[in-house]
Amino acid sequence: MKGICLTLYCLLLLEVSCIAANPTYPFLWDLHAGQWQTDFGKLNQGLNQNGLASFSNTLNTIGISLSNHLAFMSGRSRAFMNLDYTYIVPTISARNGTVSSILSGYALGMALGKGLVRIKNYFGIKAFLGFQTGRMKLLWSDEALRINKAAYTNPFFSPQLTLIPRFIFGHFSFGGRSGYQYDISKGRWRHSDGNLNAIGNAYMTGWVCEGIIGYAI
Repeated sequence: MKGICLTLYCLLLLEVSCIAANPTYPFLWDLHAGQWQTDFGKLNQGLNQNGLASFSNTLNTIGISLSNHLAFMSGRSRAFMNLDYTYIVPTISARNGTVSSILSGYALGMALGKGLVRIKNYFGIKAFLGFQTGRMKLLWSDEALRINKAAYTNPFFSPQLTLIPRFIFGHFSFGGRSGYQYDISKGRWRHSDGNLNAIGNAYMTGWVCEGIIGYAI
C-alpha cells in the first residue's frame, strides 16, 4: 500500500510539473458523489450464518479528483491523467434495532484517459482506464465467536474502466462518471492477530455510478 501511495504521489508531482511547463492546459478539480456496487455475497452469507445482519451490496461514496492533459503527450493525442480520493461513507448493519457492525473505507485511484467526443466548449466525453486501491474497514463484535469489538481491514485493488460525460459552462462543469471495476485481491479480512476466517471474503467488484461537479483553474 505504501508503494502505491508513493507511486500516486510521484505521478502527481509529474503532472504538476507538466502543467507548470504548459500552463495553457486547464487544471480540473472535481467533487464526486454516488454509489459503488460490491460483491458482498460471501461476507453476508457468513454474517447470516452467525446470526448477524448483512450489508447492502451498494456503498455510498464521496470524494475529490484532479485531472489534466498529459502535457508531455499533448497535441493530437488528447491524453489525460486523473487522480482521485474516494471516501466510503460508513454503512450500518443492524438487526432488531441493534447495531452489530459498521463498514467504511477509502480508495485512491489513478487513470489514463482519452477524449472521445467534443462539441465545441460545451460538452465532452472521456474514457479512462486505471485502478482503485484502498481498504474497507469492518468494526464489529460477537460474543458467540469470541471476537471483541475491533477494526478488521480488507485491502483491495480493482482495475477500473469508466466513461465521464461532462457539460461545460466556462470554468464550471457538471456530469457523471459510470463504469465497472473488478477486484483482483484475495478479499480477506485482516487483524493484527491474523486473518478473520469467521466471515466470508468481500470484494470491491461491480458498477460505479457517480455525479460530478467540476471547476477548471
